[in-house]
Amino acid sequence: MPKYVYRCGHCNKYFEVNHGMTENQHRCVHCSTLGPQRVPQMPFIKREEPPETTKVGDETKAAIEENREILKKAKKKEKKDRFTVKKGTKNDD
Repeated sequence: MPKYVYRCGHCNKYFEVNHGMTENQHRCVHCSTLGPQRVPQMPFIKREEPPETTKVGDETKAAIEENREILKKAKKKEKKDRFTVKKGTKNDD
């Protein structure tokens, strides 16, 4: 899930929250005031500098493969988390 930065207008503190794109954080994690504002962020992915002989197409293919692996790991984690039953819940027989 994406990480979002919020700022509370009441206590003026910033905090990060992981949630889906269509979701919002309704309370400040510091003071519990309603309505913190999402702070726009630009994603930053640091990559090693490619050698001078690398073609743009090769860089694009490498980035696609890198992101494919990230997505595969995220899906695997989500699937594991979704089907893991925590002890002490109603589903625990």
